[in-house]
Amino acid sequence: MARKTKYRSSQAEYAAQYHVDARTVRRWMAKGYPLDDPQKMASALGAQKNVPESFRDCTDIQEAKLKKVILECERLHLRNQREAGELVPRDQVREDGLRIGSVLTAELAALLNDMPSVLAGLSPVAVREKLHQRIEKLKGNILRELAK
Repeated sequence: MARKTKYRSSQAEYAAQYHVDARTVRRWMAKGYPLDDPQKMASALGAQKNVPESFRDCTDIQEAKLKKVILECERLHLRNQREAGELVPRDQVREDGLRIGSVLTAELAALLNDMPSVLAGLSPVAVREKLHQRIEKLKGNILRELAK
């Protein structure tokens, strides 16, 4: 003889609807949760500590589904950007920053060591010209380092 149930859908359908495992649905059924009413489910689950991700900050199941789709689209967009080479890995950015910083530090140290003897006795216009030449050389060295 078939057992009567108060629920309109199967455990698998509820599991898909609420984005949970079938075992969770069985546990909810055993506790008498209102599975056919998403708003009542949201309030019933709101009292729990382990609320499924799809119900956090949502007032109904449609909002939860929309949030899930939006997050999935964002994840796919980031993956596509990474595969297209539009995103640079964090380690590479860190390595490039350290390399540029070390080149800049070395160039500035060389500038401080070389300039006093080069600039001694020059007029203000000549000092400006010498500094301009040295800074252009510094920029060129940094750009060469960036091209590596």
